[in-house]
Amino acid sequence: MLKKALKLTAFAVFSSIIISCSKEEINEEIITNDQLESEIFSAVSKNEKRSVTLKWNGKPWTLAASFQNAVRQAGTGGTVWIPKGTYRTDRPIVLPNISVTIAGAGRDQVRVEATKRFNASGLIITGANNTQFKNFTVNWKGLNWISAAITSNGKNGVKAIGMRFANAGYGFGTPDDGKGKSINFLLVRNCQFNNCRRGIAFIRYFNENPISWIGKVIIENCQFFGNQIVGVSIDAGNDGSDGRPNLKFKPKAKQAKKVVLDMNGMTIRGCNFGKASNFNIAIAKCKNINIFGNTLEGTNGSVINSEAINVEHESHNINISGNTIKNFSSKGTHTFISLVSFRDYGNKPLFENGVRAINIRNNSFIGNCRFGITGEETTSVTIANNTFRIPQPREKYINLFKSQRGNRWFSQSGNKFITKRKVKGKDKFFTNNVPNFRIAIVPFK
Repeated sequence: MLKKALKLTAFAVFSSIIISCSKEEINEEIITNDQLESEIFSAVSKNEKRSVTLKWNGKPWTLAASFQNAVRQAGTGGTVWIPKGTYRTDRPIVLPNISVTIAGAGRDQVRVEATKRFNASGLIITGANNTQFKNFTVNWKGLNWISAAITSNGKNGVKAIGMRFANAGYGFGTPDDGKGKSINFLLVRNCQFNNCRRGIAFIRYFNENPISWIGKVIIENCQFFGNQIVGVSIDAGNDGSDGRPNLKFKPKAKQAKKVVLDMNGMTIRGCNFGKASNFNIAIAKCKNINIFGNTLEGTNGSVINSEAINVEHESHNINISGNTIKNFSSKGTHTFISLVSFRDYGNKPLFENGVRAINIRNNSFIGNCRFGITGEETTSVTIANNTFRIPQPREKYINLFKSQRGNRWFSQSGNKFITKRKVKGKDKFFTNNVPNFRIAIVPFK
């Protein structure tokens, strides 16, 4: 009955178009009865919640349209099921502005892959708020190292659960496309990031999109491994007069200089970070972030100055607790955690760009990197009840040096290090307080 009604409606609309148009207009674009029926059906289904199965004819140039049609048929709140198989596309999959769940039969059973390089912000581009991606793999196949496997595209409440992101410039979030689109309320749970240069990323461009606040982001129980630059990167520091020189003359540059991005309790927990070239976690010009209960393997030694966790450029209210943090290097200036000012473009580090209110507590550090925790121009840093296990930093366990003014209001207590020695032919381990000669702090002047 609905189909018959739709055909009658389509016929009526089509007839009215013919009556009202001139001959030239009709010749320019003929609208068929079937096309009108399809459009009407799409409009109806957009507002209905359904469960539909993705249908695809196996041709790479039709996969994007197959996804779009399935989303429209599912309607707001509906589900698109992807059967077991490998799905190849030669163009970006740009989803309609309809919030749906797109779910596969499992990330080992369902793969969406690129067949060639194409210019797009993502292999899959999110179209609506509250879109959910579940249980399948998105693989760029190394064909585009500046694009995301899935870009959240500035939409709110986008979720990835049980996903695998592979061989991409960015796994999930927003790529460095100069737009700075928000990641409000992004949720990433039980996902794998394999050979993604940046696993989860947000890069703010204040002059293009003046964001000062982002709804709480949760990243939990995820794995980051393979060839990677950084696992999680939240970078709000590349805008304004204290950012890129080519941006400092833009209208919002002065305003951007004063705005630290509020992440509203962003949480990274229970994740496993494999070795990266630069950082496992990098935070710039952000506040209110919690990092706890993770295992971080540190860096692979390919970059001279690299850390498991890097916090810089006016970031504050950063809590790092209950993690196992590693970094092994017999050379170079690698550390477990760095707390630095801002010096990305050859500019002089200033106290005003230093980090503050940083809490580092109850972590286990393992590795023979040069320093344990290092930094400059810091304020209100607390380092307490951490344990440096074997092997340990080659030089200072804590090294806060001076670039301009020094460090202010520093507190350290209860930090231990483990020693090993033979007792009656057996290895015994002893816990000791970190000695003062292994701590160097240049005070504020």
